[in-house]
Amino acid sequence: MGIATATLEMQNPEYTREKLHGLVKETRTVIVLSAGAGAGLDGRPMALVRTRDDTTMVLATSLDATQAEELERNPRVTVVLQGAGYALFTGEARISRDRIAINELWTDAWRQWSHGKHDPTLAVVTVEPIEGSYWEATDRHSYMYRLVDG
Repeated sequence: MGIATATLEMQNPEYTREKLHGLVKETRTVIVLSAGAGAGLDGRPMALVRTRDDTTMVLATSLDATQAEELERNPRVTVVLQGAGYALFTGEARISRDRIAINELWTDAWRQWSHGKHDPTLAVVTVEPIEGSYWEATDRHSYMYRLVDG
């Protein structure tokens, strides 16, 4: 009677980065959590419209003046993905209301979060990842995209 053994294949950082990138590319909607008024969190769904090679996420949503001001004051966000898998990113958000960019990126799927292409609250939010994690069953795999001060 023998003891069955199994080898656990160690994942290298490049594999983890590629897996995270794939999960983002397969996602269409994310939840972005940011510092809200006071000590609370503000969370909102956003359409994922583009994923750059470095896993920077280009998102579309409608932001009122208070939400935009809060994001500009504290750009650190958490992005939650659910769909092809479960992943979580920390990153820094940058808001743009550049009408040329909005017109170039526009798809009808954005109507879910806006009153149409000419909605003045419509914004493109670019999130540059700092760290990402994904789960396979109970195992968490993380990748550090860049170090940040403080």
